[in-house]
Amino acid sequence: MIQTRDKIWKKAQATIFIILALLIVVSVIALLFMIRKPQPKPQVTHADDFKTTLVSCIRPYIDEAIELVMKQGGYINPRAYKLYNNIPVAYLCYTRNYYEACINQEPLLIEHIEEELRDYLQAEIENCFSLARKEFEAKSYEVSLGTLEFYVWLKPRTAEFIIKRDTIIRKEESSQRFSDFSIRIKSPIYDLAAIAQEIVNSEAKWCHFEDLGYTVLHHNKIKIERKKLGDETKIYTIRDVQSGQEMYIAIKSCVPAPL
Repeated sequence: MIQTRDKIWKKAQATIFIILALLIVVSVIALLFMIRKPQPKPQVTHADDFKTTLVSCIRPYIDEAIELVMKQGGYINPRAYKLYNNIPVAYLCYTRNYYEACINQEPLLIEHIEEELRDYLQAEIENCFSLARKEFEAKSYEVSLGTLEFYVWLKPRTAEFIIKRDTIIRKEESSQRFSDFSIRIKSPIYDLAAIAQEIVNSEAKWCHFEDLGYTVLHHNKIKIERKKLGDETKIYTIRDVQSGQEMYIAIKSCVPAPL
C-alpha cells in the first residue's frame, strides 16, 4: 500500500514538472513572438503630405527673414540706418543734437521684430499654399483653403511660426482636414534682441554700454563688439557663441560737437 502511494506521488510530481516546463516554453515563445512582431507603421495621410510640402516651401523664407532682421538691426527694410559692410543697419537709438543722449527708437524691440517677420512672411506663406494646392491638384486632389492667419512668437533660443488655415483635401472617397500647424526652429534671435534692448537702454541713459563686463558676466556665451565710425555712429555686433549667429545694431548718442 505504501509503495503504491509513493508511485502515485512520484507520478504526480512528474506530471507537475512537465506542465510547468510546458508553461515556461509557451511563455518564452509568446514573449519572443511579441518582441519580434513588426509594429505597424503610422499611415501618412494626405494632410500630412500637404503640410510637409508647405513646410519645405516656407522654411527657406523663415531662415532668410531671420537673417535679414538680425543683420539689419531688427528691420526687414530699415528707414533710418547706417551702412556697415554694405548692410543697412538700423539705428535703434539716435539723436541729431550734440552732447545729448540718444532716444530709443524701438522700446518694444522683440514685439517689433515679431511684427516685421510676420509682415514679411505673410505673402510668402500665402504663395506656398498656392503652390502646394497646384501640386496636389495635378495629382487629382481637390484642395479647399480658408482664410490664412499667421503669428510669430519669439522665445528664448526658439522661434515659433504658427499658421492657421482651414484646409480640406479630397481624393475620390477620402476627405481629410486640418486647421493649424506650427514651424518651430532653434534660433537665438530672441536672446540677441533682448541684449540689444539692454544696450539701447544703457546708451539712452549713460551714453555708454559696458560690453566687456557683459561678456565676462555671461561666461563668454555672448560676445559683444563695438566699433565707432567716422560720424560717431557706434555699430554693436552681438554674437551668440553657441550658434555663431550675430545681430547688428546702430547707435548715435552723445556726439561731441566738431572742433
